[in-house]
Amino acid sequence: MALLYVFLSVVYVLKAQASTPAKLAAPATAAPAKPGTPAKAPEGGKPPSKEASAVEQTYPFKDGKGGFYGKMMPSTAADTTTAESALKANPKYTPLLPCSSTQKADGVEGPDKIQVVELKCKDGKMYYPKIAITPDPKSKYKKGQLIEMLEQAPNLIPVLQKHA
Repeated sequence: MALLYVFLSVVYVLKAQASTPAKLAAPATAAPAKPGTPAKAPEGGKPPSKEASAVEQTYPFKDGKGGFYGKMMPSTAADTTTAESALKANPKYTPLLPCSSTQKADGVEGPDKIQVVELKCKDGKMYYPKIAITPDPKSKYKKGQLIEMLEQAPNLIPVLQKHA
């Protein structure tokens, strides 16, 4: 029994490390600076960190509220179920149900894995709920919780500007 507990603990830790967005490696695009010289900052700001540039490369779209997303992809029935469950938990959005999903975008907000699902609800309008998929244990969100309703899809929001 103790061996099973140790094995499951190791698997849990390895999964947590693999899912951390800060662990993403950014390819080197510029020549490395000489040792001892500070990194050049863009005008009026601090130098971009390796983690930030890795997130920007992996998730090039933003919602302006802290979320970074990949491209919109075709959704599945599971995405519809997840989004509808998140909407059911919020009385403000229950009149919209039932809905069907057409696209989704996976992303991150801080340490939390999030998802935006494009829903077409019974009123005929499109909705974009931002949902916590695998939140950090210290996060204020729970798995499957509606974080907020976005006004438009992340791929319609301007692409992040690259650092000079």
